[in-house]
Amino acid sequence: MSDISFNAIPSDVRVPLTYIEFDNSNAVSGTPAPRQRVLMFGQSGSKASAAPDVPVRIRSGSQASAAFGQGSMLALMADAFLNANRVAELWCIPQGSGTGNAAVGEISLSGTAGENGSLVTYIAGQRLAVSVAAGATGAALADLLVARIKGQPDLPVTAEVRADSGDDDTHANVVLSAKFIGALSAVDVRWNYYAGETTPYGIITAFKAATGKNGNPDISASIAGWAICNTNTL
Repeated sequence: MSDISFNAIPSDVRVPLTYIEFDNSNAVSGTPAPRQRVLMFGQSGSKASAAPDVPVRIRSGSQASAAFGQGSMLALMADAFLNANRVAELWCIPQGSGTGNAAVGEISLSGTAGENGSLVTYIAGQRLAVSVAAGATGAALADLLVARIKGQPDLPVTAEVRADSGDDDTHANVVLSAKFIGALSAVDVRWNYYAGETTPYGIITAFKAATGKNGNPDISASIAGWAICNTNTL
């Protein structure tokens, strides 16, 4: 214990007793900083475990995914916030589905690749690259793209292949469905956003967004739960 130094207890004291010293030199002085609480409203997904309209204290992205469903609006919001701010206390109030349906749209892939390359698709801002060998058909690439989408569980959509209904065996559609239903269920789909990204010759891509307009859920019950959190920021 010789490596421990004290300010008030003499180092040469020999009287057998228990001596205790408190050093507050590094303690917080003045008025302590107020607790910063942030509240988020957002939609949970179909696989959410948290009850709707009830505040939940969120401490990690994995907890948000388990509570609100991986790839849901609120899970993605909470994860982005926690990556940028590890100090503030985060509370979330999830809402359920709105009105409408989960259809997002269909990606059409057809033709035969005349060269090696990559099919670079961006869905909701996330880059999904699929290797393309010369001779590969759009139908084969549709299977590969769906596999890539399923390998990204944080995407706000699910995907499945729908084969061509006619006699074009090079063509297939990738059907996208949202993980939550609301006005923001629609996602951006595009190809070759950055320089150097090109679709291999012979492959034809197209995206047809779903028609109709979804409505958001009623958040009256969520607003009523706001008072429980006593947050600083919404």
